[in-house]
Amino acid sequence: ASMGKSKEISQDLRKRIVDLYKSGSSLGAISKRLAVPRSSVQTIVRKYKHHGTTQHH
Repeated sequence: ASMGKSKEISQDLRKRIVDLYKSGSSLGAISKRLAVPRSSVQTIVRKYKHHGTTQHH
């Protein structure tokens, strides 16, 4: 995947994406609200789910 097109997403924005996702927002809603491409939201959420889950429900 080339990183040419996509703007770098700041750590702060990533955190907001993850926070919104955790509070139940859909990817589309997060994308609209933060004006981030849906594909970027999806990538960040996927990484979060892959690495960031410390609790098992």
